[in-house]
Amino acid sequence: MHTLSRLLEAQGQVRELQKDGLVSDYSFGEISAYIEGLIEDVYEEEKEAQKFRHQLSNA
Repeated sequence: MHTLSRLLEAQGQVRELQKDGLVSDYSFGEISAYIEGLIEDVYEEEKEAQKFRHQLSNA
């Protein structure tokens, strides 16, 4: 979950840059979409890892 929290932190930092006018709306949208995709990937990988750990503990 460390990776997920780092991605959420990065997403917040990009949001702050956009609010401060340092990132254009277009770039903000592109970066946000990319980070959201990474978050979804990490979340799915974590779910698979938990399922695997659960199977190992029941073996």
